[in-house]
Amino acid sequence: VMNLDPANEGDLPYETVLDVVKDIVSLSGVMEKLELGPNGGLLYCMEYLEAHVDDLIQLLKQKLTQTEKPYLLIDLPGQSEV
Repeated sequence: VMNLDPANEGDLPYETVLDVVKDIVSLSGVMEKLELGPNGGLLYCMEYLEAHVDDLIQLLKQKLTQTEKPYLLIDLPGQSEV
């Protein structure tokens, strides 16, 4: 599973290959640092991921080479504005 939801913080009920919150950017960190609300913070996080998609792909490739089962499930934010 690849968690691409920056608001999906805490202990996840599944194992992840890549967790955007732990590896790249978190909603709570962005909200605190940039003094944004939840919607603005989430949009910022997703734009940050978009701007750094090459780095994200490289990190994912590195992590997938360490696993035996190379199929991928992606958890995305459910907000319609994203």
